[in-house]
Amino acid sequence: MRHDSIDQAVNGRVQERTGLEYQQYAQGLAEAVEQQQAASRAAIHWREVLDKTEDRHARRYFEGLVQLSTLKALHHNLIAQSFERAGQEAAFAAVNRDDHESKPQTVAGETASPVKASSEIALIERVRNRALAEYDAHHAKTESFSLLGDRYRELGNDRMARTCHERARLESAAARGFDTAVKAYDRKLEDL
Repeated sequence: MRHDSIDQAVNGRVQERTGLEYQQYAQGLAEAVEQQQAASRAAIHWREVLDKTEDRHARRYFEGLVQLSTLKALHHNLIAQSFERAGQEAAFAAVNRDDHESKPQTVAGETASPVKASSEIALIERVRNRALAEYDAHHAKTESFSLLGDRYRELGNDRMARTCHERARLESAAARGFDTAVKAYDRKLEDL
């Protein structure tokens, strides 16, 4: 009886924590979208001012403000995408945890599914999951830097575009390395 109340308390805290995490992701997403929209409005405003300006030096200044506002909008868009992805992962983790908690129980309160006896398997799975998380992070960075490089190229800043594309290439190489590690851990788990 006491076991059940402890399990319920722990599960309640886990669900509450997941709810708070999801709320934080949603709040971060909302703030990033708000900032992206504000930067987009600023870019539109500076574009209108630029169109009305005839002085050559003032036009260059306003062109810079348009580009800066556009990059800020892109930056906040990427932040919003990362919050959105993180929120989806948190929700997915909560669903998977709930599925695990609802497995049939034996009389002793243990799960009826076969328990992995080997601590080596648990360690390999933990390291594999960490490598998978690193792969996902590097893959997301690859996409972000590639998008940013494309945007810089559109804006005419080839030096920054090359820098961003080079960083995307490096992140892609790191992602491939972690992908290889994940596959190696998968093979090792299959062999055990």
